[in-house]
Amino acid sequence: MKNIILFSFFFFLLILTGLHYFLVDTSDWNAVFSDKQTIESIGYDENSVTESFGLSIFSNTKPLSAMNLTQYLQENESLEGSLQITNAINQKNEYLIMALVDYKLVPFSVNGSKNNTHIVTLDSMETQLYPFEIENLTAGFHDILILTFLNPNQHSLNREYRISTDFALMGRIRLNALVENNTKPVIEYQHLRKLCNASYPLEGILVNQQPCSPKMWLAENVTAGDKLDYFINIGNNRRQEQRTFAIIQFLDYEQIPLDLEKNDFVYLGKLNNGEKVSIPASLIVPKEKGVHELIVVWILDPYADVEKSPGVRNKEIEKREEPSIRIGLNVE
Repeated sequence: MKNIILFSFFFFLLILTGLHYFLVDTSDWNAVFSDKQTIESIGYDENSVTESFGLSIFSNTKPLSAMNLTQYLQENESLEGSLQITNAINQKNEYLIMALVDYKLVPFSVNGSKNNTHIVTLDSMETQLYPFEIENLTAGFHDILILTFLNPNQHSLNREYRISTDFALMGRIRLNALVENNTKPVIEYQHLRKLCNASYPLEGILVNQQPCSPKMWLAENVTAGDKLDYFINIGNNRRQEQRTFAIIQFLDYEQIPLDLEKNDFVYLGKLNNGEKVSIPASLIVPKEKGVHELIVVWILDPYADVEKSPGVRNKEIEKREEPSIRIGLNVE
């Protein structure tokens, strides 16, 4: 009962204080398997939420004022504000923070320190504000993502832990920055001719070592310096006639290219209703011994306007940003 009361308090607090993404802890996901590694279905029981963490963004802190998701900037003007992280969990936790501009990781400042990523630690039920700054935005329209990852230094190869990371443990805030003008880049979305004929439903992202396979890939023993090939399986099982998306990936929370030969860091694609596609990807295994974390992030409606007008959400887009399973690559 105490946990439920504390959770309710933090949920109410975040509603009062502005934009938030409130992410469930791992106990609320239930995976069903038809054999050892094949997903039959994944369900989420929203009534069983007990612990979580929250992420909010503010333009001012005195008084506290939520930031609009459309920011109008002049040339050479930085995007500045404060991030609020709420650790509504009954233990101390680490959070890794990163910023992406047009789906590419950029160095940015948190608490006056500039780096690609930042790690902060919060005590149980603690909330903290962190001032941030993103510099050097060029003229035009920019899609900006701020991501937080819960417990980035957790490297357990336990099967249940790996399953629990699917679509979970990542907070996100997405906003548009219009610098001088709202000119968007011209995008050619790829629509692969070779689609998956597999009968299993797939709504979202599933990474594994075989194209079009429903099997989960949780962990792998790998050799330092080897090239590792795998597939990012994407499905549009919703009613939309067509869905556009972006794919990016991280190794140990640093962005890496999806295609080593082309050095492409972002894949922009489209899928018709009911289609599934398998996108080849690869990486070079790190030389350092130990467990390394591979995460792929799926972003719907790239370069879309997240607001119809200042403060009014664009309900015509899904605006989903979801992580894959954290795949543990064990260099022995």
